[in-house]
Amino acid sequence: MNKRIEKTKQELIKALYNLLAEKSIKNITVSELCKKAKINRTTFYKYYSIPVDILRELADDVLKRTRDIVMTIYDDPIRGIKVSMLKYCQMLYENREIMKVYMLYAYDFMEINRSLFITDNVKKNMMRRFFQGGVSAITVHWILEDCPQSPEEIAQILSDYLIRIEGWDYTANRINGIIY
Repeated sequence: MNKRIEKTKQELIKALYNLLAEKSIKNITVSELCKKAKINRTTFYKYYSIPVDILRELADDVLKRTRDIVMTIYDDPIRGIKVSMLKYCQMLYENREIMKVYMLYAYDFMEINRSLFITDNVKKNMMRRFFQGGVSAITVHWILEDCPQSPEEIAQILSDYLIRIEGWDYTANRINGIIY
C-alpha cells in the first residue's frame, strides 16, 4: 500500500477511535468521520462505504493473522493446540478494543472461527463446529467483559476443551492410540 493511502487510512482510524469514545459506531456518520480525519468524503468513499467498514478491515487483518497462527502445523499436535490457542488469545487480547467494537456492532464473531476447524471428516466437522461455537462464545464473553482472565488462562481452557473433544489422551500425549 502506498504511503499516502496508508496515512489516509490511519487518520480515519484515529478519527473513528476518537468518535467511538463519544458514541456508538451506529451513530457515526461519514461526514463527521471525514471532518474529524480532515479528509473529504470522496476520499473516504474511495476505500469504504460506511464507517463500520474501517472496523471490518481492521478486524479482518487481525483475523487473517489469527488464521495463520491457528493453521500452523506442529509435529506434536497437543503442543500445537496449546501454542495455537495461546497465540490466538494473545492476538485477540492485543487487539481487544478493535475486536470489542467489532463484536458489538459489526459482525457475527462465529464467522471468524468457522473456517479454522474444517476437515474432510463429517463427524469431526460436527465436533469441530461445536467447538468453534464454544470458542466464539467464550472469546466473545471474555472480550466483552474486558478480559478478566489472562490470555494464558483462556488459552488453557480452550486447549483443554479441544483436546477432550478430539478424544486425545492429554496425559499420555496419545491420539487415537498413537503416542506422541
